[in-house]
Amino acid sequence: MKKQVTARLLRPLSAALIVALAGLARPGLAADIPCRILKTNGQIIQGQDVSYRASMEQYVVRRGDIQLNIDKAEVARIEVPEPAGLRGAIASVKGGQPRSAIPALRQIVKDYQLLMHDVTAARYLGEAELASNNAGGAVSVLQQVVDNYGFGALPGDLINVYLDALQAANQETKVKAILRRMIEEGSRGAAAVALVKRGDLLKKEAKYKQALLDGYLRTVVLFQDEKSIRPKALYYAAKCFQELNQMSHADKMKKLLVDEFPRNKFTQMAQAGK
Repeated sequence: MKKQVTARLLRPLSAALIVALAGLARPGLAADIPCRILKTNGQIIQGQDVSYRASMEQYVVRRGDIQLNIDKAEVARIEVPEPAGLRGAIASVKGGQPRSAIPALRQIVKDYQLLMHDVTAARYLGEAELASNNAGGAVSVLQQVVDNYGFGALPGDLINVYLDALQAANQETKVKAILRRMIEEGSRGAAAVALVKRGDLLKKEAKYKQALLDGYLRTVVLFQDEKSIRPKALYYAAKCFQELNQMSHADKMKKLLVDEFPRNKFTQMAQAGK
């Protein structure tokens, strides 16, 4: 009899809990439920807040009084609202005022660790630190993001800033090792950036043919879809062909650059004879 009474009392509670948990996984974002996690099994978990606990390697999703802990390994994608101040800080970096953006970007990187927006913030924070002659600071923040996400999950533009920071910090041995790893393990964007960076190092040593074959020209031919790095690859491929006195090939690279990217800074440099 006691068991029957207990079961009757628990039934409403269990039903309420099931409804609440089902709400966490309901597709479609409501205005008051701005965060969601897509798990590797396809399940969508929604909540009013998502945070990351580094010590446990878990994400915490909260909705009302309900809290779910999800292992990092189970998460495929995270969607959280853009941090206040991120766009303004980025605009400051792009507008030539990097120092003013550094405090806000540092805070976003800290508060949004492994919540995706730390990647964007770290990319521009690295650029701002470099512009402020703080290569060590740039390396530190970008290294943390690389360690957290891995090369394969990061965009090429962040990797480009990371490599610039390492070079500015006179860590060229590490740069060469990272380039090999990026080409083998990274995303297409990261691999394209790595090839161009390899070309930069070889060109610096006056190894122009190798810079073409193992860097710039390889990127031009094999990574035509990577538009963010393609102008630089075309520009320096033309430069290397010039150094090798192969002017017809140099002119071909310049024509591709002008036709595909008429307003790019590398196009302007090429047209100015720089």
